[in-house]
Amino acid sequence: MQRAIADLSGGNAQLGTRPLDPLKVQSVHLSQGEGPFVLEMTFHDAEVDGLRGTVVQDVRADLARGEIVADLRTDSLQLRGPYDVRGRIILIPVNGNGMGIVRMDNPSMKMTMRGHQVVGDDQRNRFVVDSVDFDMVPEKTHFKFINEAKATQVEILTRVVNDNDKAIMEALRPSISATFAEEIKGYAETIFKQVAFDDMFGP
Repeated sequence: MQRAIADLSGGNAQLGTRPLDPLKVQSVHLSQGEGPFVLEMTFHDAEVDGLRGTVVQDVRADLARGEIVADLRTDSLQLRGPYDVRGRIILIPVNGNGMGIVRMDNPSMKMTMRGHQVVGDDQRNRFVVDSVDFDMVPEKTHFKFINEAKATQVEILTRVVNDNDKAIMEALRPSISATFAEEIKGYAETIFKQVAFDDMFGP
């Protein structure tokens, strides 16, 4: 798996995979509706940098059940892209858009892939991916929002979000995790359609 991450970081024309780093992300949504700040924020057409440095710490595979679990870690991941936001901070309305940067330091990640085997047209077993679950917990998250036309507003937004980074990341985490799971599933499906089960998991 470690080799696969390195090989796929820049994409693989032979397998038909897009670059893994940066990872293109269509949409990530944050909904924070409690406490002194209420925010609905969406990042769209974003990129995530840093996956090429991912280290595979442990892999547990139960091939009879079709389950693969991997524990992963990297030094830093950075999500960057346009954002739209609506809500309030204390009593101050926050509505607008701009460029946002989310840096996640030392994230620990866990991926669980489930699937089953089928016999392909070449009479060789193929692995069909049924589902992928993904979770990520960074040690610290840093947020930066940029909009020169609303400099004061984004300064307040950046400060308050960073002061509450754990709560904000907890609200953002389900959307980021679901996005990563969907992307990983797509990569895996592309690869497993072309590489036989025994070539991938055989002795």
